[in-house]
Amino acid sequence: MKEKHFRFHKIVFLMLFLCCICSCENRRDINGDLDGMWQLVEWRDSQGNIIEDKNCRIFYSIQLKLIQFRDFDDPGVASSHVHAYFRHTPDSLVIFYPVNYGSKEPIPLESLKKYAVPSDGGFRIDALNKSHMLLSSKENKLVFRKY
Repeated sequence: MKEKHFRFHKIVFLMLFLCCICSCENRRDINGDLDGMWQLVEWRDSQGNIIEDKNCRIFYSIQLKLIQFRDFDDPGVASSHVHAYFRHTPDSLVIFYPVNYGSKEPIPLESLKKYAVPSDGGFRIDALNKSHMLLSSKENKLVFRKY
């Protein structure tokens, strides 16, 4: 009798475990190809002049509804990343409510200029697939590779 009871508990536990894994898996993939870590490989201004090239060390990390901006060339790298919320549609990406790491107080969108984020926070998605992303705004054209 104990053996049947033990088997029953194992089956129930296994089913609950599989349900939990499946529910978590679906939640991570809400942004499709946009999710992941992106390295900025080319940053051009509205006139086509290169601001940063392939040696750039600016990264956008995107997961769920959060985006993290980080510049690994910044000497204060341990405390120099910013988190923000975003809205994503098939042809746009809008950044809003940025905060410095470890803070709850929002900072102005203009402070994200060093990460190539326009002052209104809005990008047009010109191209997006599993390995490359092209974003543009009135001020900039950005080329990313998935890291």
